Amino acid sequence: MGGMISLPLSGEIIISGISAAMQAIQTWLQFRDRHRAAEPLDHIEERASEFQAEGTQLQQLVPTDILFTLQERAEACWSKYKNVLKDTQYLPDEIDDATEAVKACICRELNRLISVNGSIPPGTLRNCYDQYRCTEYKRS
Repeated sequence: MGGMISLPLSGEIIISGISAAMQAIQTWLQFRDRHRAAEPLDHIEERASEFQAEGTQLQQLVPTDILFTLQERAEACWSKYKNVLKDTQYLPDEIDDATEAVKACICRELNRLISVNGSIPPGTLRNCYDQYRCTEYKRS
């Protein structure tokens, strides 16, 4: 890891990005349209204010250094997925593989959050954790 994040460090950005990734996954699975699926991933920063309350709660629960690492890794998850969706050289089967990979990637980060915090706060992150059955991605 290079210790870089491309967006400002905040709980809202983390939640907005994970929410956007969830929307992208759902859009791909439902419509199999790479351009529509990538669209939410282009608006993470603009939509961050929608998650202000959840983001503040996350920042209160998680130490800043761990929050930075969480954002760095989560950004890597959704950025790779966005790159696959936007690159027309990838075939639908490869996008399916990337879709499974981004789910696993986000679940790993949510499982790390549980290991640090003991739980996941209610709201977007908890919904994502439940929807993607992230307990299946826990390290044994």
